[in-house]
Amino acid sequence: MKRILCAALALLLCAALPACAEGAFADVAGAYDFSSGAGAWCTELFIDANGYFTGNYHDSEFETGEYNGVHYDGVTYCVSFSGRISPPEHSSAQEMECKVLELTYENLEPYVEDIVLYLPIEPYGIAQGDTLSFFMPGAYIDALPEELVDWLRMKLAVTDQETLPFMALYNRTAGAGFSGEVRAEQQENADGDTAWSFIDGAEPATLPALEAEPEGDAPDAAQAGIAYPVQAEVVNCKSGVSLRSAPSTKASLLCDVPLGALVQVYGNTAYSGDGRWFVEAGYNGQRGYICIEYLDVLLPDSLNYDRGYLRGAEGTVSALNRGTDLILRAGPGTGYDALGLLFGGEVLGYLGDAKRDGSGTCWYHCSHYGEECWISAKFTALTLNDGTTYTGSRGVF
Repeated sequence: MKRILCAALALLLCAALPACAEGAFADVAGAYDFSSGAGAWCTELFIDANGYFTGNYHDSEFETGEYNGVHYDGVTYCVSFSGRISPPEHSSAQEMECKVLELTYENLEPYVEDIVLYLPIEPYGIAQGDTLSFFMPGAYIDALPEELVDWLRMKLAVTDQETLPFMALYNRTAGAGFSGEVRAEQQENADGDTAWSFIDGAEPATLPALEAEPEGDAPDAAQAGIAYPVQAEVVNCKSGVSLRSAPSTKASLLCDVPLGALVQVYGNTAYSGDGRWFVEAGYNGQRGYICIEYLDVLLPDSLNYDRGYLRGAEGTVSALNRGTDLILRAGPGTGYDALGLLFGGEVLGYLGDAKRDGSGTCWYHCSHYGEECWISAKFTALTLNDGTTYTGSRGVF
């Protein structure tokens, strides 16, 4: 694809530049992502040890039509970009700050490929002149900017820690929060300096031999899945959300639902509208649709079963954040039909098969209460039966 070739060219250009500033950028180098809770859109950013960065932004929606006489069944908004940051300076022991000195991006013409219409768009979450703050592992979460914590909620909710367990990037100008890679303990390099090692850089482990299923009958809830309706709390908004008559931001308003209120969710069917995902929900006697990224589905106590029952032959896949709901697909890519939602806290059985899509993102082949599906590695954690865990868009690759 044209945008992937442009990104690869940008990486080659960056690799050819002198490494004179390497020491100034080593602490912040790595991969970061800024995304919606439901995984509908994402900005991926990679900063190298010379202060140069590359990245891409993409968003997708279901829409059928023709472009220049070619039929398409989906639309992807996308852009690849590159740029340079100033040398980061410590504003505190756990925070470093810099500026975006340069930002350039491709301006491709729209095109159709694999029945998907690709439309160019500007980068989201980063612009030239923005002020960036990097927070190191160990920073106190209570001391982080509130808006950053809201964006990091996907990962922080599963850590149960008082300090940040991974790198974080906060664009103070745009109010965007990027999750960084999970880093292992500091290792001493050949020069005697300390440097972070990245868990995502590990080689995939050999899949373990099949293990026997646990003895005894599994709880009924584990066999049947969730019994609907279930409750969900309104989150990730300033004052509230809209309950609408149809799954669209343009549909008529039934009522406003305040922040922190509880609503009823009637199933895990994902409805696409205006580039967002909705679920059927009810509040104060009215039934309609609410954007899923503003809901934290509260799983019933009956689902607190032994996860071993649904772990699959090779391991388990789950959302990085128990409050994050992700799209299950019929195949390894966003161009495949949406089968439903994986609510935060649910477990998928990993069937041992993983594939990459056209952008290089890893997708896992899984079982959801006996039904086969695929899920992106971007917002999930794969735990093999030997305890090895993979996170990040590269997954096991």
